[in-house]
Amino acid sequence: TAFIAGAALMASLRDGPGLAFFAASPSTRPRLSPLLVVLDLDETLVHATLCRPSNLGPEQEQEIPSWLPSRLAQPKVDFQATGKGARDFVSWLLREQGVEVAVYTAGTEAYAQQSLEQLGLSGVSAALFRDECVPFGLPITKDLTKLGRDLSRVVLVDNARRSFWLQPENGLLVSDWKGRNATDSELERVREELLKLLSVEDVRPLLKAQLPVSDGPSLLPFLA
Repeated sequence: TAFIAGAALMASLRDGPGLAFFAASPSTRPRLSPLLVVLDLDETLVHATLCRPSNLGPEQEQEIPSWLPSRLAQPKVDFQATGKGARDFVSWLLREQGVEVAVYTAGTEAYAQQSLEQLGLSGVSAALFRDECVPFGLPITKDLTKLGRDLSRVVLVDNARRSFWLQPENGLLVSDWKGRNATDSELERVREELLKLLSVEDVRPLLKAQLPVSDGPSLLPFLA
């Protein structure tokens, strides 16, 4: 009799209203950590040049003082071309719930700080500069572990394939911004891709699926 009663109870829990009681509700599911969007600067958001950019609106260029890493003691004036929609893109990232923003650039800190200020990125979660890049033969690459975050929720937005050599599954490759195309819409595409990643527990499988074969793990044996 006790066995029959127990079986009936289990059946009622399996088939009846009790199933809803055991199902995990949204409030009990673990919250995702913020998506850390790591931005490259040069040729991704901005382009610095000795000459005034052509075919750009006034909102896309400004003069910035910088110093040549050579014997020259006098500052030179660069023109910095800002990618179409770059400031709007940055503003969106900073406003978006569930997103944190960091910067990882191969530029020097003194140079990069000017770009950060112009783009409204001065108060980002973290900023890594050339000293934090990793030599890889002649070029340098980037090591996302230096950010101290769970890489399942980190995406690096960069135009240089070599930047992904250590963590290829975390890279979102963008086309070069050379300061010439006033109608470039690459950052709109990036925004759409990031929106897809916001609710993903581990971004790496999705990003890895988009990575060209030549940029993926096949490069890793050369790091040994």
